[in-house]
Order: sequence, then C-alpha cells, then structure tokens
Amino acid sequence: MNSQDTKRYPIGRFEYGKSYSNEDTKKNIRIIARLPKELKKVLKKLKGGQLDAPYRKGGWTARQVVHHLADSHMNAYIRMKMAVTEQAPIIKPYEEAEWAETEDGKNASVKVSLKILAPLHRRWIAFLESLSDEALDRGYYHPGLKRLVSLPEAIALYAWHSRHHLAHIRLVTKARDEEEHDEAVQEKPIATTEKPRRGRRPAAAKTDAEPAQRRKPGRKPKASAATAATGAAPKRTRRTKAEMEAARTQNAAASVSVERKKPGRKPKSASAKPAAAEPTKRRGMSPEHMAKIRAARQAKLAAAKPAAATTKKSAATGAAPKRTRRTKAEMEAARTQNAAAPVSAERKKPGPKAKVKTAATTDGAPKKRGMSPEHMAKIRAARQAKLAAAKPAPTKAKPAAKETAPKRARRTKAEMEAARTQNAVVTVSAGAKKPGPKAKSAATTDGAPKKRGMSPEHMAKIREARQAKLAAAKPAAKAATGAKKAAATPKTKPAAATTDGAPKKRGMSPEHMAKIRAARKKKSDQ
Repeated sequence: MNSQDTKRYPIGRFEYGKSYSNEDTKKNIRIIARLPKELKKVLKKLKGGQLDAPYRKGGWTARQVVHHLADSHMNAYIRMKMAVTEQAPIIKPYEEAEWAETEDGKNASVKVSLKILAPLHRRWIAFLESLSDEALDRGYYHPGLKRLVSLPEAIALYAWHSRHHLAHIRLVTKARDEEEHDEAVQEKPIATTEKPRRGRRPAAAKTDAEPAQRRKPGRKPKASAATAATGAAPKRTRRTKAEMEAARTQNAAASVSVERKKPGRKPKSASAKPAAAEPTKRRGMSPEHMAKIRAARQAKLAAAKPAAATTKKSAATGAAPKRTRRTKAEMEAARTQNAAAPVSAERKKPGPKAKVKTAATTDGAPKKRGMSPEHMAKIRAARQAKLAAAKPAPTKAKPAAKETAPKRARRTKAEMEAARTQNAVVTVSAGAKKPGPKAKSAATTDGAPKKRGMSPEHMAKIREARQAKLAAAKPAAKAATGAKKAAATPKTKPAAATTDGAPKKRGMSPEHMAKIRAARKKKSDQ
C-alpha cells in the first residue's frame, strides 16, 4: 500500500462478509457512542485555517469530513430502523462525494454538525442497545453492494467509519505539527545545547559566544546600535543588564499617565538576588497589573464620552450623574406632592411601599392583590350597558308581542261540547265522528276491550270526507266527475267482514289499495 492509500485508509479498509458475535457487536456500539466526544477533542487541536486543509492531496478538508459524518450517520440510523421494522427493505443510496461538495458541506460551521451528531448518537445508541437477538438477525438490501447486509455487519461498518474519519482529522493536526517542528529545527542556533525549562528564567550566558535563544512574549525588541551600524543580520541577541536598565528608564519617561506592564521579563532591582536563586515566575498577570489595566480602561471610556451627555438627567438639570439615595423626609415630601397633584385617575406611584393601611379595606384586614368583587361587578355592569347600547332598538319586538298577546285560557267542558256540536253541523255529507269522550265500539264481537286508536270505520269516514273536500275545491267539471266516481265506488267493508272472526288489522286492506291504484291510473289516463 503506497503513501496515498495509507492516508486514504489510515486504519485499513473495511472487510465485508465477516461474522460478528454479540460481544463484537456490543464493542462496536460503544465505539459509535464515543464518536461525538472524541470528535470534539480532535477538533480542539486544530488551529486557524486547518479546518479547510485537506488530510491528503485531492482529499476532503477537515470541515467536509465533519459534515460528512453527520450526513452518513443520519442515513445509517434510518437504515437500521427500517431493517428492524420492515422485512429486508431496499435502502436508498446517496452520492457522498456530491453531498460533500455542496455549499453547506464545504463552508458551514462545524458546530452545526457537532450539535446534530450528539443527540443523533444518543437516540441511535438507545435504539441499538434495545435490540434483541431476533432483531439483530434482520438486515437491509444494499443496491450498490447487491447483497443483504445484516445488522451486526452494519454496526461494525459504522464503528469502522467513525474511527476511519477520526484518523483523517488527526492526519491534518499531525501534518501541522510536523511543519512546526521542521521550522523550529531550521531556526534553532547550532550553539544551543540546552533548552531552558518552562517557567524559569534562563541562566546568564556562560561564554562570550552567542547566548541561548528563547522566544519572548510580547513585542520584538529593537536591534542594538552595534548591529544597526555594522549592517549585520537582524538576529536577536540577548541584551545586557545595562541595556535593559536603559530601556526601562526610557519606557518609564515615555509612559502615559497610567502605567502598564511591558511585555517581556520583569525588571531586576539593584538589590535583587542572582537569577539562579529567584523563585519560579507564575504564569499570567499579577492582580496589581490587572487593576491598573482596568483603571486605564475606565479612564479611557470616561474621556471618550462627552461631558454634557453623561446621563439624561445630568444633561437636563446639570446635576451630578450619580443618583443619591433619598432620605425618609425627602421621600415623604415627594409622596405629599404627588398626592396633591391633580391626576385623572389615581394610580400607585413607583417607589418604596407605604406602611399605611389602605382605606379600601373595611374590615381592617390587609388588602388582597387584584380587584375587589365590587369593582369586578361594576366592570361587568358597564360592559353589559355598552353592549346594550350598541344593539339596535327594534331587536326586542318579539318579547313585546308576547307580552301583549292574550294568554289562551283553558276551555270548560260546556264550551268544548258546543264546539263539537258546531263542527258536526259544518261537516260534509259523510258524517265524521264527533270528537268527545270515546264510546265503546260495537264492532268487537268477542267482547274484548277495543284497542287504542281509531277504528277502521272511522278511518273510512275520514277518507271519504277528505275526498269530498278535494272534489269541492276542483272546477265544476272535475267535481262532477269526482262525484260520479265517489257514487260508483263502494264503501270499504267494515271490520266485521273478516271471515275468520279475528279483528281486522290496522291500515287499508289489499283490495282497497288495489282500488285506489286503479282509480289513480284511470285519472291519469283522462
């Protein structure tokens, strides 16, 4: 395998067709679960610009690898769920290289994909850990491979996939570390034999030769007068104590009103101990220096603001911008003044709560929060009045009519009897049965009580009356024809016409129904 293949497959290729035990599957699930945390750790080691550096020549950048992991593992989660819930489903492959070349795949922030991967893997791992042995026997059909991929094999594939792309990002950090190491070796002077310890000051130069070099924090020192005169290379040399003391004096004279610590080493006092006996210097700035920096920032901000615009209150009144605390007497006077001022509706003034009990409470108990029931009742009454005024006046015509309409009085027995007599006189030739108390029917032959409802005879009389009424309403010619039909049509047989002695059933007989149909057909033919 050449160097390009080594970089393309840093942990080797995945082998399809292998069998996996339950222990192997559990181990692979743990590898998938660790991916989000391990990916964050690896990405923290990347420095500026390394996210867009490829892990190999012609390969993806570190940014594209992170977005590809989110794309691939979302598809993997869906594929495995389909395998468990369906019978050997056919999955949908996608073009990984084309997805990586889209705008979001090349330029989106890696934080977005990291936020996708963390909850996605939690759901994925919870799903995989809940699978039974029977569920693990399932799988899905891959059209690209043209074979069925079992779930243990798919889990092993994505465990390898996680380690495979983590190794790609580590290649980016490793390449950067190698470049920095090569640059450091090239810049390192030959005379240097010992590297100074971190945090301690290097010892004084042992010989007159060029001293050991160490990278100083802060600004770069100016070239000495000797190197400027001779035109030598601008290589940094170690300054003597006299030069350092002269530089400190010059900086102190040119310093601004607020002193600040200069980057570099601490100045040595005349009575200081030798460098070898000094204690180890702590990293970071001292509290005194931090306080000076804060004071300088505050002074700079105060000078930048215009004097007249410090606060809205000071601009209007010319008073001091700082708000002073009022005394009790001043607060009491302000309350009295606010109470005397005529306001349209009383409202509570902002400020400290008064300790006086409110007059709204009649029983001496402290007033409850919110509106009182009486005030709520007033508000409801006002709303009802407003709604009533908004409605048009003639809407309530119906209730007025009800009030004027006389109430129907219950008739007496004598009045009801008189009404029945009058109705009997008005009836047509066919005498209808008079309303009133029901008389016992003589049609019952077996002596049994009559059934509820109208008798067949009374039904026949009602039908005849209706027919007569309809015939009277028609024109004279049709009325004459109807009268002839009525005269020719025999009356329906009474209930006693039943041959077996049983009472006749309710409704019309089949013979009567046939007669009615024949009459209707004849009428329609005419």
